[in-house]
Order: sequence, then C-alpha cells, then structure tokens
Amino acid sequence: MSLPSKLCLQLFIPACFLTAGLLGEARAANGDLLLTSQPVPGKNLGGICADPDGTFWVVGEGTAFIYHLDQNLAKIGEIPNPHGAGQFPKLILSRGIAFKPGTQTLLVLARVEGAFKVREVSREGVEVAAGAFTLDTSANPSASLHSLSYDTSNDQLWVIDDQNDRVVRYNLAGASLKEFGFPLDVPPESTLRGVGVCFRMEGTIPYLYITRGDIFTLAPSRILELTVVGQTTGYEIPLDKVPPEEVGFPVRQIGALWVGSVAGKDVAIVVGDEGVIHELERSKPAPLPPALFQARVTKQNQVRLTWVRTSWSERAGSSTSSPFPAVFPGTSPGTAPPEISTSPIRSAARSTTSIRTSSCWEPSPARSPSRAGSPSTPGETPEPAR
Repeated sequence: MSLPSKLCLQLFIPACFLTAGLLGEARAANGDLLLTSQPVPGKNLGGICADPDGTFWVVGEGTAFIYHLDQNLAKIGEIPNPHGAGQFPKLILSRGIAFKPGTQTLLVLARVEGAFKVREVSREGVEVAAGAFTLDTSANPSASLHSLSYDTSNDQLWVIDDQNDRVVRYNLAGASLKEFGFPLDVPPESTLRGVGVCFRMEGTIPYLYITRGDIFTLAPSRILELTVVGQTTGYEIPLDKVPPEEVGFPVRQIGALWVGSVAGKDVAIVVGDEGVIHELERSKPAPLPPALFQARVTKQNQVRLTWVRTSWSERAGSSTSSPFPAVFPGTSPGTAPPEISTSPIRSAARSTTSIRTSSCWEPSPARSPSRAGSPSTPGETPEPAR
C-alpha cells in the first residue's frame, strides 16, 4: 500500500462531546489503576464474585480450590472446589463463580468432559448436592461458556458464550432463557474481548458489564455497560491502565470481571493472567460521551470513523442510547458511515460549536512508523487509534 509522504488527520469534535476529564474533573479518574494483587501466584483464576460481607471469592481454574480474599484482594483463606480438578486427560476447568444471596452460598461453573456444570457450596466448603445442575447448550453445540454472574432481580444467571460471541441468561435449572450478541459485532468475530460478565443493580435499574476489544488491537480495551437487552448505555471503563503481560504489548488476558463498590468506592475489578487481579477506579461522566469510538486508515488512504452516540434525551437525564453509528452527511440512521477523506469533517448529528485537533505523522523512506493508528509495514492492516 502506497502512503502519502505526510498524512494529517484533522478532526472537528463537538464541544458537547468533551468529557469532564478534559476539564480536570472526575472523568479523568475513570479507569485509573487503584490496586494490583496476586493472591494466588502463578495460578490462573476462573472467576470472581463479591460476598455481602465485603470480601471476595475467586475460583482457581484448575487448582480444585476456591480462594477467599479480603477487601484489598489479599488471600485470607480457601475452601475445596466441589468440582475438583480432574486428572489428565480429563481435566476439569472452573470458569466462573457467583454468590447466591437467598442461600448465602457459592455457585461454581466448570467444564466437565464437554458439559458445563454448576455446583453449589457453602462458605465453609460443604457441597449442597441439591444445588447442582447442567447448563443446556443443545441450541448451540459449539458453545464455550465462561464467567458466571447472579441476577438478583429474578434469581437467574448470566454467562458468556465465547465461541459464538453471545451473552446468555439461564435459570437455576440450567435452561437457556435469553441471549444476545456482542454490541456491533458485525460481521461476527469482528471483536475480541475478555470472557467476563457482571450483573449489577444500580438503584432499580439492572445493568450488565462486559469487556470488548477488536481484531486490530487483538486485546480487550474497555469495559462496556449494557442494558439487559444488550444495548450500550454509552458508559465505558477504559482498560489502558491495566499493566500488560509483556512490556511493550497491549494487555491480552482479561478473564473474570466484577463491577460494584468496595468500602463505599465505585470500582471495577478484572482478573488477568496467572492469578493477577486489578482494581480500577469507576466514575460515570455526565453527560455520557460517544461510545465505541474507532478511527481506521483504509487501504485508500482515507480515514473511517465510527462510534455509537448516546441520544440527546439521555443528556436530559434518561438512559436511552442509539445502537448505530452516528449519522454522516449523505447517510441515514442505521447505516454505517462512508469512507471519508482526511479533510476536516463534521458530524451531521447535531450542529454545535467545535474544537479542532490535529494529528500528523510522516513515514520514513525505509518503513512506516509502527504505532497505533499507522501501519507497521507496507500493506499491513493498521491498528486503530484509541
């Protein structure tokens, strides 16, 4: 792919989209790393959940133990995993854990010889045999289920089908009740993400949280807030402050996820590789900025911008959003924006006072600079600027 000697991107950003972070307010703290802990060094963790007493429970993926953590994510105890760990070649992989408020017990999800089974255990490590069931995957035989989050609004469970890019809800008998695809996963498999899901009630409103990335970054890059029908609300928690597994590379392993409050502070917790757990600041800006913003350079040396915009009614206090890219001149709602040149652009969604920003780079004669937003070698698909 031939590149111009100099590529300048000039973007006009509506002033109403500027977040509080630009003004020095709390928005800047959203996604900041507060704590990193490794309560079980070198052991992959399959899930995390909160206990109403303020502590946490995490399940070892293949250790046959459930670990009890304090508010600072330090290990304070352990109990047996009712699934066990199996023996090679029939290993049992635990993939999720949830707290069941009605019985004050733990539910543990594991893959056992191709089936996805849930077993119940008390805080003291005593199995509740009557609480065992198998999740029905007959409608999607290729399903690969991960994570487990308890829906306190109706005593049901949420899981991630990583193979089919689906969020699935089950009842406590193992029957699938509802499912929906990952936001903007068109065509399928165009996103990469972690495998965690978290249900949370905020007042009387239920929300789901999942992680999302894309095939260009090859990594989960943010936590998305969704309604229980799969619509984005516009709120995101960036994951760029999470330390990567290897220096110089983006974080690749984000497993379990929990969103809530610890000692009165709103946080998000993500589980990384080899037993590492990260706690992030969680603060919601007002108004909500556009979500899922992406900028890509095409093979025709043009810039393609897409985002999901929150509706103007949300800025007045409601929580509705539009699940389609913003409207560009010459397009209609619900259609993807066209390829646009590097000349100044302005969204047709609303006419507002704008602030212009510019970003320029010049490729060297030998090779293009390898950094986000520019191709590392001629002909290679570039990564989006994030």
